[in-house]
Amino acid sequence: MRIGQVTVANDEWIEPGQSKATTIHFLMPEGYVVDLFPGLTWRIQEGGRLVGNGKIIRVVSSDVPSG
Repeated sequence: MRIGQVTVANDEWIEPGQSKATTIHFLMPEGYVVDLFPGLTWRIQEGGRLVGNGKIIRVVSSDVPSG
């Protein structure tokens, strides 16, 4: 389980069935940044309720080796 904040450009809403690029900032990402890679998919939940699915397009972190 990861805890983070999803930010949508221009504070827009994402309606059911829509897809939008977002930025996610993870709380305390140390130790699992290597688990995050382009193509990874996961469930996005609020509490126990599924609110969407995510797919990583790009990882931006100073902890990710370049190359």
